Amino acid sequence: IQRACAQCEEEEKKIHRIVYASDTVQKSEATHLIDFEFTSNTGMVSAVINSSNPFPNSDFHKHEPHKRMIFTKNVGPPDLQSLKIYPLVWGNDPIGTLVLGSRKIHAFSFEMLNFCDTLRDHAAVALANAKMYRQMEQMATTDSLTKLCNRRHFNVMLTSALERANRFKRQASLLFLDIDHF
Repeated sequence: IQRACAQCEEEEKKIHRIVYASDTVQKSEATHLIDFEFTSNTGMVSAVINSSNPFPNSDFHKHEPHKRMIFTKNVGPPDLQSLKIYPLVWGNDPIGTLVLGSRKIHAFSFEMLNFCDTLRDHAAVALANAKMYRQMEQMATTDSLTKLCNRRHFNVMLTSALERANRFKRQASLLFLDIDHF
């Protein structure tokens, strides 16, 4: 079974990034998908994110090859016989997808699909928490107006740079600029 998780990375630009991919049979085959970015309206994953409805557990092998666009036209495992794509929803907002594929026809049992329903909910919570943590970290370290490091983050970075220079017996320089009317 091949698995992938695509996260809606930049909501306003509708850019998605594959954050996890694995293949239980050929271990290295799916890892090339990790960190691949694609835009909305390019494949089935985008359609699931846009509609917040799962791609049915259908006989994927019966789809014509040109209609088997999972991520994009050029990216995605073309030899899948079974496919299920779940939206990961937090509140009312789709934040990603859970993609399951198999080279076997009718690979997903009723029990497995029920388990994946639960897994989907847990994955959505984990992605939402990671996204909120990243946002909180950014808010704590950057100025909201300029998007530059705030004083606290600047002090941490300065201390780290000075310690590194001292450890490697290098000189350090600091340049202050006051820019008006930017």
